[in-house]
Amino acid sequence: MFTQKDSQMEFEWIMRHRLPDILSRIHSYLTTSIACTNSQRQTLAITAPNNDMVKGVVTIDGCSLVKGELNIKLPHYNRGQPLKVALNPTTTYPLSQLSSFRDCMHLALTQVEAIQQIIIIPERKSGEEGAAAEQELSEEYDEGEVESTWIYNQFNALSKVVHDAVKMLSSVDEEKLFPIRENDGKFFAPELSNDLVIEFYMANPSSLAVSIYAIAYHQHAIPLQIQSQILSRFKQMKIETYKGNPIEILDEVYLECKIPNLSHLENDLQGALGLCESVVDLLEALR
Repeated sequence: MFTQKDSQMEFEWIMRHRLPDILSRIHSYLTTSIACTNSQRQTLAITAPNNDMVKGVVTIDGCSLVKGELNIKLPHYNRGQPLKVALNPTTTYPLSQLSSFRDCMHLALTQVEAIQQIIIIPERKSGEEGAAAEQELSEEYDEGEVESTWIYNQFNALSKVVHDAVKMLSSVDEEKLFPIRENDGKFFAPELSNDLVIEFYMANPSSLAVSIYAIAYHQHAIPLQIQSQILSRFKQMKIETYKGNPIEILDEVYLECKIPNLSHLENDLQGALGLCESVVDLLEALR
């Protein structure tokens, strides 16, 4: 039968022989994850698959787009003529998901380092001095200065922070996207007209998403019923509300492109999560 004393001995063994290495590996994963989002310019190709509706490039530097140019050719916009748009060179286009992700990673790294300071055993020394250090550590455990419940809660909390960071890069709040969020055409030069919306955001931990919408505002001089009858001939058009006004979405394009520097980010994050969960499972078995 597994007694309380057996549980304590097992916990002490985990503290001495498993947690130092696990914490070191988690620290490495988190440090690498932060480093790949540091300032380092990369140029990404933006191309619509199987058609020429969108072609161009953007340059990402850290958590922002600093340069970009797109050639857009939409069926129902600008009479189907090509349109060239560029990011405003006097400002940067922020990728808020990446910024929030970095904040989460720094928080997780701080948590790991705090745990390390408390539980990492000093480098073992030989002879009597080494034996004394081991005896002192055992007494600390016996006195309950480092309890399994505390470690369990710390790794649970750490796992949640990393999981939240992954979620930040895998989804974006609808409130931050069209049509709920109003597009800021000043990020482009020349400034975008009110009937064209272009958005950049993270689609997943290693991909940038680009959404483009051509819209038409309802004409107040024409009754909405008549406008709907006219526009109903175009089955692909959608009715939305934007800036408090009813609109029709004439064209809609969604693209994704890989960010090379972030190609290993998801694996690193899953590695950190897996290690956190392994500690939780180990300690759960001792409870």
